[in-house]
Formats: sequence, C-alpha cells, structure tokens
Amino acid sequence: MILIIRAFVQILIFFDGISFDEYNIYKNQYTNKIWNFKKEAIKYCELDCISLHQILSKFNTLIFNQFKLNINNYPTLPSLSFNLFRTHYIKENNVHMLHGEIANNIRKGYTGGAVDMYTPTPIGKIYGYDVNGLYAYVMANFKYPIGNPTYFEGDITKI
Repeated sequence: MILIIRAFVQILIFFDGISFDEYNIYKNQYTNKIWNFKKEAIKYCELDCISLHQILSKFNTLIFNQFKLNINNYPTLPSLSFNLFRTHYIKENNVHMLHGEIANNIRKGYTGGAVDMYTPTPIGKIYGYDVNGLYAYVMANFKYPIGNPTYFEGDITKI
C-alpha cells in the first residue's frame, strides 16, 4: 500500500506545472486504451527498485575504488562516513574522547533525531513507521515523548 501511495504522489508531482495543452497531449496517448492504475503503479515501483539498485551499485563501486571500503559492511551512511574519516583523514591515536562520569551522562542523554520502526507480522506484512516529522513537536510539548520508558529483555513484541 505504501508503494502505491508513493507512486500516486509521484504521478501528482509529474503533472504539476504542465500546461493544459501538454496534459491533453499526454492524456490522448491513452484514448481508447484502458489505463490501469495498479499496473502503472507496479511498473513504477519496479523501475524505482531497478534505478535504486543501479545507484547503490555505482555508489559501492565509487566508494570502493576511491577508499577501498565496501558499503555492505556499514549499516548506515553515517557509519560509512565515520569509518572513512577515521581510516583516511585522521592521524592515528589523535581522537579526543570523553571518559568517566561526563561521558556516561552524555551517553544517557543522547537519543538521536530520527526514529524508524519496522514491525513484522506473522502473516508476512511489514508495517513501517517514520515519526521523524513529529520529533521536534513531541520533544517541545511532552516530557517523555515515548511514554514511560520500560526496561525489557527478549522479544519486545511480547510486551
């Protein structure tokens, strides 16, 4: 469903700013043809995946050729960037680090800025929640934006 919505948004963006005559020329290509939104959305999603794969492959090649790093070894772009910085641009043993109580207090207070959550279900669906857009609002208006924190061990879906 998310991919279909994304395709629909891209279609709306495609038609933004074109003249009525340009729209009619495009529309007339489909005269006496059945335009199937599902088929077009699937086609868009497939092409989107192909182009993303091509971009990632090219990016991996560029990073490997330039820095001898394989992007598959880093789960995020910041972790790749930090490793690249550490291995190619910083003098050895020249990283200033905080230690002790100050470092512990800072680490306890750091929560990051983006939150993505993926919840798989037993029937094979995955629901994705991206609440980055609400982060600033929630932090400004609520004491504990996640509710009361709860410590857990094991499978969080059982809580």
